[in-house]
Amino acid sequence: MEMSDGLHDNMDALTNELCITRSQLSSKCQAISILQQQLEDARKEADQFKVVSEQLQERYRNLRRTLDTNISGQSSEGSQQKLIINLKVKLNETEMQNRILEAEISYLRKRNSELVEDRLLRYSEESPLRPGIVNERKYSETKGRESLVSQLELKTIECERLKKELELCSDEKQELLLGITNNSGVECSSAKCKALFQENQILTRQVSRLEADKKLLTQSLAKYQESSLFAPPNVMGHGSPENGPSDSPVSTPNKTTDANITETN
Repeated sequence: MEMSDGLHDNMDALTNELCITRSQLSSKCQAISILQQQLEDARKEADQFKVVSEQLQERYRNLRRTLDTNISGQSSEGSQQKLIINLKVKLNETEMQNRILEAEISYLRKRNSELVEDRLLRYSEESPLRPGIVNERKYSETKGRESLVSQLELKTIECERLKKELELCSDEKQELLLGITNNSGVECSSAKCKALFQENQILTRQVSRLEADKKLLTQSLAKYQESSLFAPPNVMGHGSPENGPSDSPVSTPNKTTDANITETN
């Protein structure tokens, strides 16, 4: 009779454990779906950011061609004044485009931080699963690492590209101002030059923050790999120990807004 009661108790315990495991698995599947959706959103926003950057480059090229054409075809003082006014208008437009780019960069940086924190929180709260699910979790962990490495490489490439674009924009602005000063005889106001220098410094800081985000992502990857190698063994019921650090695939950071965008030139 006592043996029957013991078996009954063990059966109840195993049944409860199975229900808990199924609930955990279901919640993990939902989390994976949410993270995959966030990854898709991040990719769409990255594409939009690329389009905005290409439009900005095209605007600068058109501005350069317009400036060269006007300087070569007009030499009177009135025409030069009109050219300066047009250039100021175009510079204001480019400043607006720069602010848009800063907003996109800040959005990406904040989104990256949120997703990294979310992944670490899920990793710390997750309890060990049954040995039957360990292989599936190992596969999921491997895919998550590969995704993280791939997205880190993409972020590195994007950071370098943005840095080159900002340097190119800065050089073109300086050349345009120098061309106007040389051809019109009008001195560039110290306030305007100071504003342009401040804008260049702001863009340089944005690039530095992107590089810092890339470093943070690299450190997160290193910690993730280290925790996967040195996680404690997982023992369930009366089965043999299995190594299986829990983790769900991590999606890359999307774009997020930041208060630093509001800096004015």
